[in-house]
Amino acid sequence: MENKIYNFSEINYKILKKIADFEQVRNQDIFEKWFNFKYEIDKSDEEFLALLIKANRYNLGFYTEFQLQLHFISPI
Repeated sequence: MENKIYNFSEINYKILKKIADFEQVRNQDIFEKWFNFKYEIDKSDEEFLALLIKANRYNLGFYTEFQLQLHFISPI
C-alpha cells in the first residue's frame, strides 16, 4: 500500500473512510471529564480573547482555513 500525505483541507469523508477504520462511539462517558471540568479563565486571558474577537468579528465568517489560523488561532 502506498503512503500518501494529505493536507487537512483536502480530506473528505470518502478519503477518510478509505484510509482509516473508524467505529462510531455512542457512549459519551469517555468525555465526562472534559465536559464537567471546571475551567477558570484568567482575567487577562479573557480580555485578550475579547480583543481578538473584536478585532476579527467582521471577518470570522469569511476567513479561509488559513486566514482563520493566521488571524485568530495562531495568536492564541
